[in-house]
Amino acid sequence: MLVSIIVPTFNSEKYLKNCIESILSQSYKNFEVIFVDNSSKDKTVQIIKDYIKQNKNFVLKIVNNEFNIANSRNIGIQNAKGDLIAFLDSDDYWYSKKLEKCLKFFQEYDFIYHDVDLIENYSGKKIKSYKRYQISKMYELLFRNNPIATSSVIIRKKILDKNKFSEEKKFRTIEDFELWLRIINNKIKFKFIQSKLGCLVERPNSISSIKVNKIHGFKIIFLKYLKYMNQEEKLKSYAYLKYRFGNIIFEKNKKRSFKFYLYTIKNNKINFDIKIKSIIKIIKIFFS
Repeated sequence: MLVSIIVPTFNSEKYLKNCIESILSQSYKNFEVIFVDNSSKDKTVQIIKDYIKQNKNFVLKIVNNEFNIANSRNIGIQNAKGDLIAFLDSDDYWYSKKLEKCLKFFQEYDFIYHDVDLIENYSGKKIKSYKRYQISKMYELLFRNNPIATSSVIIRKKILDKNKFSEEKKFRTIEDFELWLRIINNKIKFKFIQSKLGCLVERPNSISSIKVNKIHGFKIIFLKYLKYMNQEEKLKSYAYLKYRFGNIIFEKNKKRSFKFYLYTIKNNKINFDIKIKSIIKIIKIFFS
């Protein structure tokens, strides 16, 4: 089964070789790689062209979409020949058994994702990440952390032919989260693999680290899917939304984040672990 691996790039010369070598090291070899470069100014394009000379299954598309990574991924999907689509951001990388271990589940499932390591860009040290988990219902995504790292995802192409990443500005930085919600609402079968099969590199200037507009985007998503939830699910989702808002603005506006955490603690429907995390945040605010 052919896997189409989509790698969006922009000024990625520092990380790209590690990313590409991790693809080439895969034990499962039936894949193509589609690079979608957003008019990089560094040596990114040349690095890709050098690899293309040695790898006939590598393809390069150059675009200029004002840093809209959703558009880059959609272009990759449109040009994909495989029955399965895998996503890998240019600063992340996979471990060698990633494809092999994921593909065995596609007889039963439509969407596979897995656990990942998280490391700091400069130090290379592993960072403690939040716990990832198996999702089965839409509301779980709304009132718990999004457990799906885009660079861990493999999905049937026929699903993405009908469900593209939203390119609307209001969903930038959370376009993946918005898509997962749409897909799970269509009863797609998800499978979480607990093994860590890849690594995410956290860097200050990566698009995933930008928090501007996230609160607005989460509000829009919450209101959009509210109608699909019962009353208890609504209360859980709304409380967790407040917790997320508190996390997003914690460094810049501790006074406002305090109000969000306080609301979360008072909500009787929210998970106990989220209440504990909110209490810890409030303690940090008092002693900062």
